[in-house]
Amino acid sequence: MTCLTLLLTCSGQFANASEQQPPDFKKIEHTLLDYLIEESLVEEKAPWLEEFRAITSKGSVGQPLLSDLEDLVHSYSARSDIFETIAPLYLMLLSPADLFRGIDFFSQLKELAAPVPDSIFAYLNTLFQEEAWLLRTLDQYLVQEVADFPEEQALQWFHEKLLEQRQVLYEGITTLEQTSHSENKGALRHFLVALLMIRQPFLRWPAADRYLSDQQTISPDHLRTLTLYRSLLRLRFAPHEKGANHETDRNFLGMKLFASAGEMPTLQDEVDRFLERLESIEQKQASWKEHYEAIKDQQQHVLEQCEEQSKLHDELDQRCKEVIRVNNQQINTCNDEYDRNHAPGINECNQQNKKTAEINRIVSHRNKVKAERKNLMFDWWQRCSGWNYPCPNGRARICYPFDIPNHGCWQWAVTEQLWLDEHGGWKTEYNTWQSEVSYWSQVCDQRRNALSTWKSRCLGLESSASKQNAQCRDEKSVSQALLKDCQSRLSDLSKQKTELNEEKADLNKDYETYLQEKSDLRARIVTLQDELESIQPVEGHCRADDCLKLGFPQAEWDDFANVAGEVYLAMAGPGGKLKAASALLRKVIQTGGRKIFPHTADILNKNLGRNLPPREWGRALEKLKNWERLPPKHHGKIYDNGDYADDAGKILGNIDDFVR
Repeated sequence: MTCLTLLLTCSGQFANASEQQPPDFKKIEHTLLDYLIEESLVEEKAPWLEEFRAITSKGSVGQPLLSDLEDLVHSYSARSDIFETIAPLYLMLLSPADLFRGIDFFSQLKELAAPVPDSIFAYLNTLFQEEAWLLRTLDQYLVQEVADFPEEQALQWFHEKLLEQRQVLYEGITTLEQTSHSENKGALRHFLVALLMIRQPFLRWPAADRYLSDQQTISPDHLRTLTLYRSLLRLRFAPHEKGANHETDRNFLGMKLFASAGEMPTLQDEVDRFLERLESIEQKQASWKEHYEAIKDQQQHVLEQCEEQSKLHDELDQRCKEVIRVNNQQINTCNDEYDRNHAPGINECNQQNKKTAEINRIVSHRNKVKAERKNLMFDWWQRCSGWNYPCPNGRARICYPFDIPNHGCWQWAVTEQLWLDEHGGWKTEYNTWQSEVSYWSQVCDQRRNALSTWKSRCLGLESSASKQNAQCRDEKSVSQALLKDCQSRLSDLSKQKTELNEEKADLNKDYETYLQEKSDLRARIVTLQDELESIQPVEGHCRADDCLKLGFPQAEWDDFANVAGEVYLAMAGPGGKLKAASALLRKVIQTGGRKIFPHTADILNKNLGRNLPPREWGRALEKLKNWERLPPKHHGKIYDNGDYADDAGKILGNIDDFVR
């Protein structure tokens, strides 16, 4: 086998050269047709379903099939979902020779304003870059006459070129991941990434299948579509695969490259990524813990402030209640005093005032009557004063005419006397009233003075109490506002703690996922170790059955016997990359306990190159706990490399460092 053939085979240019039969295109088409039919039962029926059914019934392959698919995509190019079903099939069947045909086809659709995803152009551009790499490599192969290089130099050149191809495809994968986030074509993006992985040296179909399998777990919304893509790619690139485990179906020709470059198929990179991911998780956990402790301390500080403010508020409330109680008690005492001592007297004085007013009205009326009578009597006196003759009936005085009966002046004299008698009675009654009014005036003046004294004392107290109550209300309002603000801050901190707890739950899920993936990677490493151990050279030759199972090319086994030996020694042998990777992925061999179990001691002796009994390992563990100031009953984890960690996974030390 020439070096050029080896290059083209490992670079994927002869991707299907070793297959005994071409892929079953009819089965591929029917797989997609079944998916479309199932989708039409759940969602809207795809309008191109019947047309695609007609294409599958024709049984076309190669160029005719591509033409039929182009016509179908062009007819329904206005619908975005055509690019998630038919377009992926078209891209999967597109050969390197038809690359420019595909670029022209999708460019024309883009000019017609069809919603062609940017990820398709990113994928086609990557294929174009790979094609340019191949042309440059073939040109260098001819110009530099690589065919005449010594074997080691040729393999080194060969390896460098494959690394260039891998870099081109890796950049394409990175571009795909960046362009597709903005167009919500997650499933299509994963399909195109898998296609590039299949073309990438040292990865091929197993890596692409693992990638899609992981995406099915990560992106459950695209589970059905990813399942379809995975089935299509398996039918296209691994049609003879029968089991779910694809780890043993590897390209043997690439193993020499891994050995010479000090690499291994994807595992070293994955181990490095796992370690970076673990470090990232630990950093996030440390950051979370720091943030949580800060929030916790702040919450405790605010809680203490709230408790102090609540205490002050309660004290203020009690003080205000006491002030109100005392003021109300004093006001009630004043009111009782008024009702008991002042109100009856005031009411009595008011009644007496009414009586005095009535007397004054009567006196005023009588004075008016007296004045009228006086005027009348004066008028009568003027008319009757000229009469002067002896009185009848032998009276010893001079009689005026009005002393004569039936004389007009006599009537006046009689009336005058009656009035004078009546006026005398009025005066007597007036003097009696005046005496009573004078008495009640003195009494009511005394009562008014007492009431004024009461008012100066009690009304001032009521005003003072009103001011004190208003001041208390203002102080309580300010205190209540401070307490409410404190409680609001406390509520915000509680919400932040709740969010942090949710973030912690997500971190725990990430860590659990990491542990599961680490376990899966360990299983893959063990599988590859067993695989490489099966191709150890036997008397300078490979075991034919093992080499055939690994996809050994059709060539004399002697040509590759040394290669197999070098691969085993460099990767699975002592100090090999797989051994180193396996050592990086630590495994818990004992949890808890103050003593080291026998099986734990056996693993530690094997991995650390010791030959110590369990008791000595137990003493070393006690020394580690003493050094770290841990209690003797500390419940931790012991890893197979001797690390001792707490329940959170924090490494506290290595037991081997404390062995005497």
